[in-house]
Amino acid sequence: MPQLEPDLPLTFAVRGIPASVQASARSRARWRDSVRVAALAKLPPGSWAWTTQLRVTIIYFSQGPSALDADNIAKPILDALNGLIWVDDRQIDEIVIRKSDLTALVAMKNPPPELADALLWNDAFVLVRVDAGIDHQELP
Repeated sequence: MPQLEPDLPLTFAVRGIPASVQASARSRARWRDSVRVAALAKLPPGSWAWTTQLRVTIIYFSQGPSALDADNIAKPILDALNGLIWVDDRQIDEIVIRKSDLTALVAMKNPPPELADALLWNDAFVLVRVDAGIDHQELP
């Protein structure tokens, strides 16, 4: 079977509270493993890492207000996907990070399937979406 770059956008959910860059090395390693397992489940067999510029959206859905700093959530996730989704996280031109309180979430119309499935967990999770990078001409 020939290798191919995965289709974009690629969206997946990771169950649990994300490990911050300030967490212990052991906690970060466990979290990175969880991120890789969730991403691998969405990749077609034989796919290879993207070599082009990418943008990433990370949304942490917490059970109540989160004390985690949004910027500290991103680095362990990005590092976990090196060599799997992209060759190196230097390829990422744009990152959007958001925290969302599940207890304040109102009904959504037609959420993406990955989000709809994760909401059924009734637990904290992170939704990750990887898209192709945009040209400067497309910037707002």
